[in-house]
Amino acid sequence: MLRRLQQLLFFLLALFVVYLLVVRLLITWVQYAPNQFFSYIEKLNDAQIQVERIDVEQNWLGLKFDIRQLRYRDADVTAALQEAKGDFNIFSPFIYDVSYGQKLQVTGLKLAFSDTALNQPGAQPRSFQLDSLNIPFSKLWRAMTLKDIVFDVPVENDTSGQVAIENFQTYRGLKWSFGGVASLVSPQGDVSRMQMKGDFATDSWGRLAEGEMNTNLLTPLILESLYQMMPQAWSKKLPTGELLGDLKLQMRRGQLSKLNVTTSAQDLVWPQNDELLPKSIGLALNWTAENQFKGDALENWRFEVERIRLGRRYVQSVSPIL
Repeated sequence: MLRRLQQLLFFLLALFVVYLLVVRLLITWVQYAPNQFFSYIEKLNDAQIQVERIDVEQNWLGLKFDIRQLRYRDADVTAALQEAKGDFNIFSPFIYDVSYGQKLQVTGLKLAFSDTALNQPGAQPRSFQLDSLNIPFSKLWRAMTLKDIVFDVPVENDTSGQVAIENFQTYRGLKWSFGGVASLVSPQGDVSRMQMKGDFATDSWGRLAEGEMNTNLLTPLILESLYQMMPQAWSKKLPTGELLGDLKLQMRRGQLSKLNVTTSAQDLVWPQNDELLPKSIGLALNWTAENQFKGDALENWRFEVERIRLGRRYVQSVSPIL
């Protein structure tokens, strides 16, 4: 038994040494022959890659890099990068509590996806759930800065909208803290900006454990932009106008414990009976769950309406929406 254990340890050690050698060879290849390296990647992925400048500096823990004016294109993705610089620890994939590096800065990244990339044949839509957010945040770079990140998202009728990160910064000390401003751009060119900030403590596995996040719209969201994601039969009966709102979220013991949404629609124009219907509507929603404090917060949950405002009047009694 002891001999087999020794053989296993030697085998794992050999794999680790081979990994280090391969990584060092790849870094050296990129460092001294970048054109040859990217030419090989182009053939491997059937893609086109152009790089104006790439600087790589090796150290004992890994490397420091500075990439400028990178362009990538294949059948599904088109990307353009102004600059990316930072460091990478080559030991991080093997040691759980070692982060990828100390700093990462990405500036001027634009990604565009084709319709075939987003709509694969036979692909089933996936719903987002907070309990499936198992990103090991403790492994991310200790400090990250993202500026001018743009995602082009195709919509109907061969048009596209944009989701942009204007400025987003994170820092991991005793807590994982973040803050930034993002924007949504509709195919018609309407821009809505939102601000977000939060502080979270992580558990022993690097996942979010306790903390809170606040998000609020800095500029109104045009309702017509939301209607493009709805059936046309619905959108024809809904009013045009603008939407403002705030969201406050809290987590305790790795579970969602509190979620409050305050929203207000203004300058409403109704398709029918416009003179009789309110020109503004306000809602205050409170998220609750039956098993909120038993570890199953995302089962049997609902939003309860705390306040409703129609025009300048508040509804005195409100029945919860289940």
